Amino acid sequence: MNTVPETTSDLRDDGYRCDACGREFRTEEALVDHINSVGLVY
Repeated sequence: MNTVPETTSDLRDDGYRCDACGREFRTEEALVDHINSVGLVY
């Protein structure tokens, strides 16, 4: 199940969502890597 639903309101507990763009990631490492590559600062 690699498809991401259009709505992020039903985000699973094991998922991580980027607050800036709404993309969902399966692991925290993937989210951090995404944030670093985009250049966002939290």
